[in-house]
Amino acid sequence: MIRSTLRRSFAFNREREDTIERGLLVRTADHATRYPPEAQSAGAARRTVRAFCADHAIDVADDAELLASEVMTNACRMATGPVTMFLVADDGALLCIISDDSVLRLPPAAPSTPMAESGRGLFVLDQLAGAWGATTTTSGKNVWFRLP
Repeated sequence: MIRSTLRRSFAFNREREDTIERGLLVRTADHATRYPPEAQSAGAARRTVRAFCADHAIDVADDAELLASEVMTNACRMATGPVTMFLVADDGALLCIISDDSVLRLPPAAPSTPMAESGRGLFVLDQLAGAWGATTTTSGKNVWFRLP
């Protein structure tokens, strides 16, 4: 299921309908926003996710805001160009994909030390998301999560 969700969600076309491409179901994102690779982008992403969840009657806004903020913060730290967030409403669930131009691999999703100032984001993602993953692309990487 995770693999089909991942494949379904990473190829976007400009039409507002599902299509079949190379044997895979390809779905258009319901929302896409580009952000500059700056710290303030995490707050803007939180607000976008909250509004999207409200508009689509998705009841996971608090967790979605937290996870989008964590993934966006990481992407903005590593990216040199714009970071794009794609949102898909899927029968009461939220699929969020954050794409950046960094080719650096993700660190392991392990808890950090109690006094560390950073390093908890992927651990939180791993604990809260119904599913999540990362895919390298020719121009960087995509980090995605699904709630619930």
